[in-house]
Amino acid sequence: MKNVLIVGLGLIGGSIARDLNLKSPKTKVWAFDQKSSVIKYALKNKIIHAKANESDFKIMDLVILATPVSVIESQLEWISKLVGPKTIVTDVGSTKKAILKTADRVFKNGNFVGSHPMAGSEKSSIKACVPDLFKEKTCLVVAGKNSSKKTVQKVLQFWKKLKAHTLVLGSSEHDKAVAAFSHLPHLIAFSLMHSVGGKFELPFIKKVSGRSFKSYTRIAGSDPKMWTDIFLANKKDLLKQFDLFEKQIHQLRSWVEKDQDDKVHSYIETSRKLWEKT
Repeated sequence: MKNVLIVGLGLIGGSIARDLNLKSPKTKVWAFDQKSSVIKYALKNKIIHAKANESDFKIMDLVILATPVSVIESQLEWISKLVGPKTIVTDVGSTKKAILKTADRVFKNGNFVGSHPMAGSEKSSIKACVPDLFKEKTCLVVAGKNSSKKTVQKVLQFWKKLKAHTLVLGSSEHDKAVAAFSHLPHLIAFSLMHSVGGKFELPFIKKVSGRSFKSYTRIAGSDPKMWTDIFLANKKDLLKQFDLFEKQIHQLRSWVEKDQDDKVHSYIETSRKLWEKT
C-alpha cells in the first residue's frame, strides 16, 4: 500500500502510523485530525509524512478510522463519498454492529471491513503512541454483509504486517465477546474507584494500596468520552454481561456472609483453574 490515511491520531491511530514507518518504509502515511495541534505534533515527531485534505482521500489505498465509535458512525457516509472506488476502508472501533450496519449501506462496492485491535492502554493521546503496540496482540476483523473477500484479505494482511494475530468474527459475536472481555472490566474498574474513593482519602489510598489494587484499577484512568460512547453503543450486550457478573457477586457475598468457607474455597479454586487455562 503506497498511501495510507489515518483519520484520528490518538493512541491507536498514532501507533499504527509509527508501525507503518518502521515496518513499511515505502508507505506514505497521511493523517486527518480536527485538532491542528495533533497534526503539528505528529509531523514534528515524524509519526506521519503528511496532513491530508478531503481531496486527498481518493488517492488512498487504505483509510483507517481511528476516532471514537460514535464519531465513526457519523463519518462513514462522509468518507464513502470522498474515497476512490478501490480504496479500502476499515475502523478500529470497540463495537461493530451499528458501524457495520451503516457501512453496509454506504459502501456498496464491498470496500469496508471492520477491525478491532485488542491493544491499548488507559492513555489515549498522540503522545502515548508507541511502536509495536500490536505485536503479538489479537486484532479482530469483522466483515459486513457487503464486505468483499478481497477487502477482508487485504485488511488481514495489513494487521499481520504490524505483527498482530488476526481472528475473523461476525459483528454480533464480536460485540458479545468484547462486552465480556473488555467493556465489563472497564465498568467494574470505574465502579471500584467510585466505591473506594468515596470511603477513603485519596492520599491514604495512594500510600496503602498494593499492586493488586493499582493493577486492577489502571484502566479506570481511561478516556471518559471514548468509554461513554462504547458503553452506550454496546449497551445491550454489556448489560447482559453485567447481570451475569452481578449474580456471581451476590452468590459469593452470600457464602462469605454465612461463613461457608468450603463454598468460598471451592469458588476461588474453580476461578483459579479457569484463569490458568486462559
